[in-house]
Amino acid sequence: MLSVGLSAAVLVQLTTDDYLTGPLVPIAVCSLITTAALFWRRTSPLLVAVVVAVTVTLQVTLFPTVHAPEVPFIAWVITVFSVSAYEPLARAVLGGAVVTVGVFLWELSQPGDGASNGVFLSFILFGFWIAGRGLRSRHLLTFALEQRTRELEAEREETARLAIAEERARIARELHDVIAHTLSVIVVQSGAERMTAPPGSARDALESIERTSRESLAEMGRLLGMLRSDDSAADLSPQPSLSRLDELLAGPRAAGVDVALWISGEPRTIQTSMDVSAYRIVQEAVTNSLKHGSPHRIDVHVAWGRDLLSITVADDGRLPSTTVRSGLGLVGLRERVALFDGSLTTARSDLGGFLLSATLPLST
Repeated sequence: MLSVGLSAAVLVQLTTDDYLTGPLVPIAVCSLITTAALFWRRTSPLLVAVVVAVTVTLQVTLFPTVHAPEVPFIAWVITVFSVSAYEPLARAVLGGAVVTVGVFLWELSQPGDGASNGVFLSFILFGFWIAGRGLRSRHLLTFALEQRTRELEAEREETARLAIAEERARIARELHDVIAHTLSVIVVQSGAERMTAPPGSARDALESIERTSRESLAEMGRLLGMLRSDDSAADLSPQPSLSRLDELLAGPRAAGVDVALWISGEPRTIQTSMDVSAYRIVQEAVTNSLKHGSPHRIDVHVAWGRDLLSITVADDGRLPSTTVRSGLGLVGLRERVALFDGSLTTARSDLGGFLLSATLPLST
């Protein structure tokens, strides 16, 4: 559209210019070539600059004329700006130089002080060339920032994926400990009953139960070895449980944080795996508060309902501008909650800080 508009302006100016000298048709053709070439100013800016410079030079050499320079000047400015903005430095310098030389020759062909006018126009073209380089630098910076943003997003997704895999492996190890304990009890009890049972089908069944349990226990041990890293050792600490929350919260309390624990409802016996996961939810929520919020107060509420176990952790620490904190720990908690078809929400707490709420369905 720009090249079409300038071409039309050229024809209007040439046909209404009282100062025009020389043949109209050749001058019009040269001027139209200059403006029409601007159509390719973004795809081939150096070629456009060369075409404009050569056309201007041929016009002043073959058809020296006098006419108002408004429209040609606009085309020269756009050409210099485009070659500066869309070409590397060396090609931009070359394109700007050839156009400036052509414009200087055009001014020398005009009556009056052509040399002074040529110098003046050269400074103007140089200013637009500088503006084009500034635009190019900005575009390159924007592109680099967008590229870096995409890389950071890819890294964040990869880190989250690894965090999920690590948390799943941790859950699997904890489930192994739970199931291994149960199988060990089965092995011991079936073995004791087998020793006292009379020969027959009952004794054979107990022997089969004992043997199958031992094989399953050994197979779980081998699978656990695949989940552990080479340098990880077996965890010999007591099994995590909601009954040990006071021990968990003793550390933050010793550090000077006011940690309150409320337990409402009637506690009941639940699956060991759910008990471990509930403990981990509280542990990660408190750790997240201490790490990101620097709170003075943390409230932990465990509510036992008829069908749901609700865990709420709130603090009065600082919040980022997005109100809700995020981190790899929360990614792992979502995996634990999803294991039991529960839900996990985060928001601003009534204390002014961070709130994490998890609900776990209880089997009836």
